[in-house]
Amino acid sequence: MSWTDTLTTYIDQYDTKLSRRAVGCSERELRRFESVLPAPLSEAHREFLLAFGENDGGLFEADGFDTSLATIQACSRDYQNDYGADFLRRFDVFASSPAVEAVTIERGVVGHEPVVFMANDHRHPTWSPLADSLPTLCFGTAFIREMKLRFGRCLMTRGPASRASSLRDHLRSEEVSEESFSDSISWYGRRGRETLVAAVRETAAPYISIYLCGASASSLSRMLAGELQLTEPRPSAFA
Repeated sequence: MSWTDTLTTYIDQYDTKLSRRAVGCSERELRRFESVLPAPLSEAHREFLLAFGENDGGLFEADGFDTSLATIQACSRDYQNDYGADFLRRFDVFASSPAVEAVTIERGVVGHEPVVFMANDHRHPTWSPLADSLPTLCFGTAFIREMKLRFGRCLMTRGPASRASSLRDHLRSEEVSEESFSDSISWYGRRGRETLVAAVRETAAPYISIYLCGASASSLSRMLAGELQLTEPRPSAFA
C-alpha cells in the first residue's frame, strides 16, 4: 500500500467525498513531464501525482494551492523560461497559489526526506518551511480538514515557537496522543476521538499557533495558556 492509499483511507473516515472527487494523472503524463526536468521527481511526489495529479479532491482547497499536474507544468515552464534551470535543479514545483508564488519540494539528499517549502517570490525567493516531507504536509492538511469538517470552529492560542518542545511535553502529560505524521514543524494529536489538537508553526513569524477542538478543548487551552504563558484562548473559525 502506498502512502497515498493510507492517506485516502484516513480521509475516508470523515470525508468520503474527497476520494470520490480525486483523480490521478497517468504514468504516461508523468513520464512526459519528468522528461523535461533536470532530474526525476521524488518517489513521494510521483505517488501524489498518480493519485491526485488531475484533481486533489479539495485536499488543499482551503490553502488555495493548485496541485494539478497541468498547473505545476505551467509553473515549471515559467521558471525555466524566465530564470533558466537553476531553480529547477534544486526544487520541484508542488503547487501554485495566488497568495504565494509556489510550494516547492527540495530535491532529496540520499537518506533524507525532501523538505517542502513555500516560496514567496519568484525573482528573490524567501523560503518558509512547511513540512519535513510531502507526506507529512498532506497528512497534516488532512488532519486540519478533519477538525474543520467535524467541529467547524475551534479554540486558538499562540506563543513563541521556542516553546514548542514544552508544548508537546504538556500535551503528552495530558494524555494527548501524538499522530505519526507530526514533524519538527507541526504537531498533531488527539485525546481519544473527541479532542483534536494541532500546533502549527507560523511561516511569517517565530510563533506557533495551537488549535483545539472537541470535548477537552476548553480545559486544555486554559492549561496551556496558564502554564506556558500563551495568549488567552479565543474562538477561531480556522479549524
